[in-house]
Amino acid sequence: MGCLKGKIRAAVFLAIFLFSAAAFAYPAEVENVPSDRYFEVTLNEIQQAKSSIRLTMYLVSLPPKGAGSKVHRLLDALAEAVGRGVEVRVVLDRNAPWIEKGNKNAGAYRYLQERGVGVFYDDENVLTHAKALVIDGKTVILGSTNWSESALTRNAEANVLIRSEGLAREILAGFEEPVPPAPETGPGGVVRVPWAFLNSRNLLGRMESSHDERAFDLYLFLLKSFNGNGEGEIVLSYQAIAEGIGVESKQRYRDVVRRALNHLQNRYRLIAYAWRQKSKGLVISLKTLETSPEETVGIPSAYWEWGWSRKLTLPGKVMYLLGEMYSPLSPAAPVWFRSEEDLAKKYGFSGASLRNGLMDLRRNNLIEVEPDRLSPANYSSRKPNRYTPNPLYDPKELEKAFRELERRYGKEKLQRAMGYLRLIYEDGDAKAAERLILLEEEFGPEVVRKAAKKVGEMSGNNPKKTVGYLVATIRGMGDGSGRRNLTAPPLAQ
Repeated sequence: MGCLKGKIRAAVFLAIFLFSAAAFAYPAEVENVPSDRYFEVTLNEIQQAKSSIRLTMYLVSLPPKGAGSKVHRLLDALAEAVGRGVEVRVVLDRNAPWIEKGNKNAGAYRYLQERGVGVFYDDENVLTHAKALVIDGKTVILGSTNWSESALTRNAEANVLIRSEGLAREILAGFEEPVPPAPETGPGGVVRVPWAFLNSRNLLGRMESSHDERAFDLYLFLLKSFNGNGEGEIVLSYQAIAEGIGVESKQRYRDVVRRALNHLQNRYRLIAYAWRQKSKGLVISLKTLETSPEETVGIPSAYWEWGWSRKLTLPGKVMYLLGEMYSPLSPAAPVWFRSEEDLAKKYGFSGASLRNGLMDLRRNNLIEVEPDRLSPANYSSRKPNRYTPNPLYDPKELEKAFRELERRYGKEKLQRAMGYLRLIYEDGDAKAAERLILLEEEFGPEVVRKAAKKVGEMSGNNPKKTVGYLVATIRGMGDGSGRRNLTAPPLAQ
């Protein structure tokens, strides 16, 4: 009886304590979960889940040599839940105050992904410090415990189990679940690019290594013009081709177009073309490489509609196409990885050209690059970088977002934030720019400047050179004095 009264008192106290500020109170059954029982209770609740599991966790640390560890057993229980039809979603923090150890959740992310669990990282501009588990929309376990061996076996932690549908709803609403955005395709769907072109040292590789950008652009434009059907012929004017590949009409565009056509016909043997007076245009046919949709890569028509065919450099375009090919084939899709040496050998690219292409995509926020851990002792044996493609977006919308930032905070603050982001190759991220502006208002311009200088001086392939680490460095340098209560509204989308 005394135990029951204790539970009732705890329920009343926690309901008042947790929800009075929001003017909400829910009927709830509350249990204290001591440190030595957290693993047992959590594992049991996961195993009993019937419909859904939502986990938001700051740290999930897999022991390198502990396949049967408590952390492994919790993750395996999530995978087993998926196997019995439970909808499981896991959100992990991607920032790392102790970045020297690498992305602290990368191992758990891959472990879950390989077992079919829906796992996501949070926004890199946000520090997710929560440790919350919601099961079947009614059971909540929250507290201080991370999923690490130290937290599950040695630390003194504080946690509670609460059975309340109202609380579960509010917690779920408070954590916006990151869902991979649907790829933008633009009004014309996708354009199919044959693998035989993308995998060829004599085609894609030769175009890039010889800087034959006009031939590259023309081939993709012709694929788009044939609308996925490479059979037969099409008739195009010089003017139409010039406009399609970005040749200014003031130039000798006929000569430029004719040179690109000759390269595609004679050097790469990808087309046949001829001028026909009767048709009053260039009659062009494509040489067949492959026609099966399974042997092609779909490029969104937004690549042309939104101007990426002109905005990106040739190395950037090539790396974009390779990313679109390798990403869905990767066992960790959408993340893909391949060493620069391997790519250079396969295609005949220079290492510098590869890095320039990746940098072009990174600065335009079209790819996330995650280098392997940096260790001077075994620098030469680092694993290949991990690449995550981002969907194409309309650059006009990004310009609009930056104009809104300038209106809200002023040109000078925006320019400083953009300068700091250029140091870490993130100058295409409006959300990150606003984050730095707010941090500057919180800690002062000098703190942000020193932090940006420190992070910016790191080598380009240093895993610390990220927005998340810059934010952590700024907070670490700030002494907390003179802070203001910032209530600026979020950036308009």
